[in-house]
Amino acid sequence: MKIVYKIKLIVVAIFIVSCNSDEFLDIKPSNSNTPLSFYTSQKQITEGVNAIYNTNRSLNNGQWRFGEFRSDNTSYQRNNADRGGASTEEIDEFTMNSDNGNISGYWSGWYGGVLDCNLVLNNIDNVTFDNDALKNARIGEALFFRSYFYLNLARSFGDIPFHKLVASSVDDAFREEFTSRIPVNQVYEAILVDNQKAIDYLPAAWPAADKGRATKGAALMLQAKILMTIGRYSEAIPHLRAMESLGYQILSNYKQVFDPANKNHKESVFEIQFDYASGQASNFLGQFVPFTSGKDILIFTSANSRAGLNQPTKDIIDLYPVGDARAAVNIAYNRGQAYVNKYNYAPLAPGQQNVNFPMFRYADARLMLAECLAEGNDYQLGINIINNEIRPRTGLVAPVTAANKVEALQKIAIERRLELAFENHRWFDLVRRGEAVQVMKAHGIKERALKPHLTNGLEYENIRTLLAIPFNQVDQYGYAQNPGWE
Repeated sequence: MKIVYKIKLIVVAIFIVSCNSDEFLDIKPSNSNTPLSFYTSQKQITEGVNAIYNTNRSLNNGQWRFGEFRSDNTSYQRNNADRGGASTEEIDEFTMNSDNGNISGYWSGWYGGVLDCNLVLNNIDNVTFDNDALKNARIGEALFFRSYFYLNLARSFGDIPFHKLVASSVDDAFREEFTSRIPVNQVYEAILVDNQKAIDYLPAAWPAADKGRATKGAALMLQAKILMTIGRYSEAIPHLRAMESLGYQILSNYKQVFDPANKNHKESVFEIQFDYASGQASNFLGQFVPFTSGKDILIFTSANSRAGLNQPTKDIIDLYPVGDARAAVNIAYNRGQAYVNKYNYAPLAPGQQNVNFPMFRYADARLMLAECLAEGNDYQLGINIINNEIRPRTGLVAPVTAANKVEALQKIAIERRLELAFENHRWFDLVRRGEAVQVMKAHGIKERALKPHLTNGLEYENIRTLLAIPFNQVDQYGYAQNPGWE
């Protein structure tokens, strides 16, 4: 961690954000401050918090690699003429080595986000605010994001370095806090405490000028996700129930959930904000279109030869029942190739869309509640959530039924997959349910039958639920490597 951490310190010293409070994603560089001198006013703390949103946005642009691509939801369209993206294809096939750049980038990216949060949290107590409510809200935002960043690190790498302080010097960065891994259960306990403070400090809603910031509802949902990750389902229920009084609603039209003309709607708990008009356009669609699609989808430019990533698998395509309105929203075809369609809104300029990404939404929270209820043997209540809240907008008439807890949990898992496809949840659901190895080995048999280029016999065989500790971290700090990556 020291190397990544020190590099991040240097970068922050050179590039400090500057933005208006109502334009919190507008990140501009400055060369006049360092991390030790910058956070001295309410305005500067707010700018530091705004930078965390920008970091989260950047990190989630690539979260599909580890939330969907490792699962049975998506794969890739192979381009025999351009093999430069083979290291990304290895994620899908479970053939990565510990020196794969996607792994080291994932590690350093989330730790960069942790640093952004720590810079705010280590300085805010010394800053006077106009009112305590705003100061508490800024603390809540930073704690929410740090908890979320550590959740992604913990569920991806297991035991990890866990630090809340900012190194003040090169020597300080060699302290044990920055260089030793702690047991993953200690990480989860720590972020549950931190995120509870976020729940307490964050407002239920923000003024219109600040719409898109983290809220109490987002922190409640994150707390439930952490608890479910460690199998404490009954403890997650009160947090999900608390969201019921915060004004969230499931929209009557599934397509409107993702429509850029309908951003930050009643079903949205936390959206990652993009805004073309202010120079903060989204661009993730360019990776997802078939590389054979030319200008058919991207309009201004032809698809890149390394596009065709995160493509729907035959598994997920075949799972949608006939008549399910979500199928056409989520999946479309171009020249015979399926691709993720739910973010397919016309670019406004080359490589620039105006589409937000749904990090947390209320339909997810309701299905989380359904699963928690079923885990507690109230499985019929869980099934009722599917039938009464999730299914009405799908066009499906036949009710979902379950004769027992096991069957109910299976039906809820299927509904999560149909409802939340391509929103970066599937892999973590499989791991949480203890089903990743079995499901992905079965999926691999199907994929090998569909892809004649998979001939070395290694694809989909070594299903490792934890990522490797990056090779450079093991080499520099002597960390024990995670199982299966030795």
